[in-house]
Amino acid sequence: QANSGDTDFMGPLSLGMFHLRALAIFAMLALPVAALFEAKPEVEQPVSSVWPQDDLSDRTAESLGYGKRAAKWIACRICKEKVLSLLADKDSDAVVNYLEDLEDQLMNTKETCYLPALKKLLVAKKLEIVTDPDGSANLQPTADGKDPWYKDVNSHSTKFFHWKTYAVQEACTNVFRKNADEIAQKVGDTLRASKTRERDAAAAKAALEAAAEAGCRRAPECKEENKMRWHTKGEL
Repeated sequence: QANSGDTDFMGPLSLGMFHLRALAIFAMLALPVAALFEAKPEVEQPVSSVWPQDDLSDRTAESLGYGKRAAKWIACRICKEKVLSLLADKDSDAVVNYLEDLEDQLMNTKETCYLPALKKLLVAKKLEIVTDPDGSANLQPTADGKDPWYKDVNSHSTKFFHWKTYAVQEACTNVFRKNADEIAQKVGDTLRASKTRERDAAAAKAALEAAAEAGCRRAPECKEENKMRWHTKGEL
């Protein structure tokens, strides 16, 4: 009877041990499988192609990032419009004479990229930043012909930050800060070669635009923008 009792007692115990061993084996086999579903280590991801609303927000790393990214897409146009604004109010003779001072003017980014002046220029030209779902952006005329909106002062406080206004000033500062000499030289060379003085008003205006565009294409920021446009849209 004792042996029978021992057997009856050991039966459930043996069965329990069997279950424990089975669970242990299953756990050992499951570990490699579970590892496949573990979260991958964080790596640097590309910036989202989604743009924020055109609105005021807190000044954060994210909102600054949007402004900096937009600035890279509008560098060429900002450069061209600013160069033209410095030359447009001068006649042919004055333009040629002014070329000697153009480099100093462009290099002084504190004045050249002064935000109220930039705003006045872009509002007069009705140029606004238009974003695209593919992550690109353009500085182009407003669709309805209305004045675009930019802030007069994009405060360094943490509130009331406008990322598009920031992008405009950032693009201007970046493109002229280190490239004023090359831009000015190319503008001058192109204008002198075009013989601006011998042309009528329309031809002279076209020559100024061509010279501004040629000069701005020398800037690395403009070259980088064109490269991004080629990779994103297949066009310049």
